[in-house]
Amino acid sequence: MTDDPHPPARRITLILVLVIALTGLVMQGSLSRVPVTVNGVRVAVPHGATLGDALRRTGLAPEAGDLLSAANGRVVREKDGLPGHVNINGAIVDLGMSIEAGDRIYVVHGADVIEPIVEVTAVLPAPIETRGQGARLVVLCEGEPGSELRRVGSVSGDIVSSRCVKPPQPMVLRCVNGDGTKLVALTFDDGPWPGATDQVLRVLDDHDVTATFFMLGINIKKWPEVARRVGEAGHPVGNHTYRHEVLTDVDQARLETELLWTTGLIEQTVGNRPIWFRPPGGLLNGAVYAELQRQNLKPVLWTVDPQDWEGASASEITQRVIAGVHPGAVVLLHDGGGSRDETVKALPVIIEQLQAKGYTFVSLDELDAPKSGW
Repeated sequence: MTDDPHPPARRITLILVLVIALTGLVMQGSLSRVPVTVNGVRVAVPHGATLGDALRRTGLAPEAGDLLSAANGRVVREKDGLPGHVNINGAIVDLGMSIEAGDRIYVVHGADVIEPIVEVTAVLPAPIETRGQGARLVVLCEGEPGSELRRVGSVSGDIVSSRCVKPPQPMVLRCVNGDGTKLVALTFDDGPWPGATDQVLRVLDDHDVTATFFMLGINIKKWPEVARRVGEAGHPVGNHTYRHEVLTDVDQARLETELLWTTGLIEQTVGNRPIWFRPPGGLLNGAVYAELQRQNLKPVLWTVDPQDWEGASASEITQRVIAGVHPGAVVLLHDGGGSRDETVKALPVIIEQLQAKGYTFVSLDELDAPKSGW
């Protein structure tokens, strides 16, 4: 019979040791977790963890508020308001602080801040009044800009309030129509355009007619070879802005560049400096007119607009032009902005019918000559 190597007393001692060891491990595991609350939610974090550790476990972080417009409350700059913070048990603390069981942690986001307000004096451009009918514009009265005192947001520039200090005096323009001579000028806007411009050039060449093309700088840059062919065919090229901007809606710097860039591209590509300018939408104000004078550009509008850009058929375009033409008329058509198949179809019919009525087609330069009465 084999002797028992572990007598009962010794076995009991070993069991007690194992139980104590296991109990210690359990207690150690429970002590390694610290219960806290973050914004009211109970979270268990490792013993000895810092406040930053606890926030990373919850995905929460204090954020700064935004900077808001003083005029309308829109966000001008994100995270540029008051900074956020974290407090433990009501006291603002650093993120490196160690946390203890039962701590109440609150993440507080920063408040939004309204930008400061400053006072500035703004120039009010002279409005434009037109008298008479016609496409050529002649100044009767120069007008005078006014001024306005504005309270604006120092960052956004948004107007909070304004007070007129000096009202502007309008510029008065006379629209000249001609002296009754049966001359008519064809003009084409928004080119150059691949396909359409060359189709128009062929019709004009077939009928020995000169027209004036008002080009966009951005299109000249894209298709310089098309623009070059217009100049080589002997047709004057005018400035129609760089991006078809409504110049009454832009600041002075944009106004200058919209004109200068396009004039420069016309000079470089076509070979001649433009003298004519057509404002997109026909919209002018005193600031635009003053800039045109500084850049030696003559503004010209139109007297006949068949709305060929709106999808009118060739017969509709023809009918509208024939019905609207008068001595000294300036016809607005388009060779850019998309397919101009209907305009191209209408063009030879328009030319032939007006010639049959005794009209002579001339460029704007010729229409502006003294004999025409412009």
